Amino acid sequence: MLIIFCISAGGYSIYLITNAVVRPDKIKPDFKIDHVNVPKHFDKAGDELLPDAYVDEETFYKIQDFKSTWTV
Repeated sequence: MLIIFCISAGGYSIYLITNAVVRPDKIKPDFKIDHVNVPKHFDKAGDELLPDAYVDEETFYKIQDFKSTWTV
């Protein structure tokens, strides 16, 4: 059964590749990958805007602990 599956799946893959090369303009795509809009500064937290802000050491460690629990 495994050999039959491998031969049929491989044959179908070869067919799809060959068909795409020979007739690329006549193939209707089965799926489409859309562009994802990402905000320009999505990875910036805004901390760099406050260089003179002062936070005491205890609050700083609480914030760091909170950030580490929610970071993926």
